[in-house]
This record gives sequence, C-alpha cells and structure tokens, in this order.
Amino acid sequence: MMDEGIVAERLEMHRRWLCKEAGGKAADFTNCDLYGVDLSGKDLRNANFRGAMLYGADMSGADLSCADLSYANMVGAKCGKASFKGADLRYSILDRADLEGADFSEADLRGTVLFGSSWEKANLAGADTSLTNF
Repeated sequence: MMDEGIVAERLEMHRRWLCKEAGGKAADFTNCDLYGVDLSGKDLRNANFRGAMLYGADMSGADLSCADLSYANMVGAKCGKASFKGADLRYSILDRADLEGADFSEADLRGTVLFGSSWEKANLAGADTSLTNF
C-alpha cells in the first residue's frame, strides 16, 4: 500500500499543476496500491490511475473528469456523486461499487465489470458501454 505522505504529496503537486503553479505535476498513480485511500471531493481531472488498486477507496464527490482509470480495480469503491465525465475506464472493475449520482457522461466504459454496483441517478449519457458487464 502506498504511503499516505506520498499520496498527499502527489495530490498537492496535482493541485498545483491544475492551477498552473510552480512545482506542479499531473498525478500519476499508475499500478499503485491505493487500497482504501480517501480521495473524496478531490480535483483529480486528467490524473492517471491506470491499473491502480483502488479497492474500497472513497472517491465520493471527486472530479475525475478525463482521468485514466483503465484497468483499475475499484471493487467496493465509494464513488457517489463523483464525476467521471470523459474518463477512460476501459476494462476496470467496479464490482459492488457505490456509483449513485455519479456522472459517466462521454466516459469510455468498454469492457468494464460492474456486477452488483448501485447506479441510481447515475448519468451515462454518451458513454460507450459496449462489452460492459452490468
């Protein structure tokens, strides 16, 4: 599991990058173990979580627009009211995830596994759900 201090440092660098401040850098959590991490309410637009282990993570209310979450494991994640607008979620696993009120508009969900997830009031407008397992 990734050290909380390193996670916090990367999140701060990402915030600076989004604000075009000195020392900023886009967050890259490729293949990182982020089991149970709290990302709730964070601005993570364009962040890279490709292949990350986000099992049980709290991403509720986070902005993950245009983020790369392809091949990520988000089993049991809390994603209520999060924005995944335009995000790449190809072949990710969201079994038993809380997706209530989440925005997946224009997201790429091809091949994603979503068994047992709660979808109430989720927005899938324009999302590519081909080969998706609901």
